[in-house]
Amino acid sequence: MNEATEPTSVLKFALGAVAAVLVLNFILRIGLKLEGVPITIAIAVGVAALLAGWFTKSAGRAPAPQERSRLLWLYAGIVAMLFVALVLLVSLKHTPNAAGLIILLIHYLPYPAFAQMFFSEKYFTKFIQK
Repeated sequence: MNEATEPTSVLKFALGAVAAVLVLNFILRIGLKLEGVPITIAIAVGVAALLAGWFTKSAGRAPAPQERSRLLWLYAGIVAMLFVALVLLVSLKHTPNAAGLIILLIHYLPYPAFAQMFFSEKYFTKFIQK
């Protein structure tokens, strides 16, 4: 395999993206007291764009389909586990109701959705050409 087609370990990218999600949420939500779905969307878009740029800069190419799939599953899965941990922590004091769980789901979904968008072949074709 030459360098252009050599598989890249995607775990470091997924963990880096999750760390960025945590840090940005901490800074914006706790430090600056910002809240709501628009902040979630801004963080999700920013992290997805940074992740795509980081991958492209590091690998020098678009991700192979297997890399893209693995990266998206790792990233979405780790973020989902963090949300489940949050629900479990909240449930120690209060029983979460359906509305609260739906709100958490609404806050979770932008992370994998925007990562999927930024890691689509259409996006990388435009991104690499520029």
